[in-house]
Amino acid sequence: MRVVLDTNILVSAMGWNGNEREVLLATLSDDVDLVLSDEIISELLHVLSYEKLSHIPEEKISLFLEIIMETAIIIETTSKLAIIKEDTMDNRILECAIDGDVKYIVSGDKHLLGLKEYEGIKILKAKAFLSI
Repeated sequence: MRVVLDTNILVSAMGWNGNEREVLLATLSDDVDLVLSDEIISELLHVLSYEKLSHIPEEKISLFLEIIMETAIIIETTSKLAIIKEDTMDNRILECAIDGDVKYIVSGDKHLLGLKEYEGIKILKAKAFLSI
């Protein structure tokens, strides 16, 4: 099964124990493929540079990024969507999901979660995804 993890899930998985980390760990198995795009990786790098995350050691961030880059299927997106107007970066998540032929998006973002599904792709919170 192929899945896109929103940036907020990736950051939570790196910094804290919980459902988000369990979802990320699931992508290390043979049953779940993590699909990301260059745009999502770029946003992740930007978010990880925020001052409020300065309590996370640089070594932990580097190791986390190394694991993500080795584990994820990184795709180049060709779709251009404008479904979510309130936060245009959310559209990059949808584009990755469509172009990456995934079944699920895991997110904590209210705009994405509000869609519940887009073009057959289910959009779930981490806890709901873990119950699948």
